[in-house]
Amino acid sequence: MLFKSAALFNWAVGLILVFAYNPLFKLLDMPPVESPLFLHLFALLVLMFGLGYYWISLDPAGERSLILLGCIAKGLVFLTFVAYFYFGQLSWRFLALVTGDLA
Repeated sequence: MLFKSAALFNWAVGLILVFAYNPLFKLLDMPPVESPLFLHLFALLVLMFGLGYYWISLDPAGERSLILLGCIAKGLVFLTFVAYFYFGQLSWRFLALVTGDLA
């Protein structure tokens, strides 16, 4: 159930970043996006990781390498957002949202 929840979370975030990023950014005190290309590319990666988490949920024992990849990716994404927060480039609200992804 953990990996299915992670898949659903990633799919929800990915779809929001593709189709509704402006309202999300306003809510999180983020500046408007001038060109959404890299945001959309990031969103596609988030969606694909959701697919990976779904595949893991089907056979956790057989997908150990995907589990490791997911753990490393989650940690690196979190550390990147912490660095941006530390240097004043990211709101605490956005950091709080990303922290929820560590579960």
